[in-house]
Amino acid sequence: MPNPTPIQDKINALKRMLDTQPEQLAQIRDLCAQLMAEIDKHLQTEKRQYARLDLILSVKYSFYGENETRAEQLGVIRDISLGGASIEMKEKPSPETPLILNLLRNNGNPIQIKGRVVRVRDFKEDTWLVSVEFTEIEEKDLRAIFRFLAENYG
Repeated sequence: MPNPTPIQDKINALKRMLDTQPEQLAQIRDLCAQLMAEIDKHLQTEKRQYARLDLILSVKYSFYGENETRAEQLGVIRDISLGGASIEMKEKPSPETPLILNLLRNNGNPIQIKGRVVRVRDFKEDTWLVSVEFTEIEEKDLRAIFRFLAENYG
């Protein structure tokens, strides 16, 4: 599997350029092309169905059952793909627990995704890292996630 470090390095370089040199559009476009080539190489050898992007992103979530939905909580996404995410949570859910995620976008319209807990492991004191598989997501929201990630992290 290729090293994801060159991908992250290019993302960081893009962020720096956008922050400090917005007038350098030609260089930014060139770096985007290089980044896409690195991502393509990574995707060709990635064993997962979807490549994951490491990031830190706030998310609201709530667990639900047949007759109830628990209060919305705030968590932190540590990595995300088009098929799932790892989320830092203050409560420890059981595997297979269904949940609803609301990713907040800059325009104020959340991207809502239904998922299920796949795995739970200790992360930090009183915090768990919860692996979530997306189970229901509308096509428009899937495109919105891709667009959101490209605009904000790549």
